[in-house]
Amino acid sequence: MIETYKDRLDHNWHWKEQWILHAVWFALAISWRSAPEARHD
Repeated sequence: MIETYKDRLDHNWHWKEQWILHAVWFALAISWRSAPEARHD
């Protein structure tokens, strides 16, 4: 994170909110790929 924004709560909140969405999509993709019905062995 840029040092000039590290103490600004409004910027920290926005950064966290953005990455929460990315983490949710990543977890969804991993769980979808790991689902038993997705396996084609």
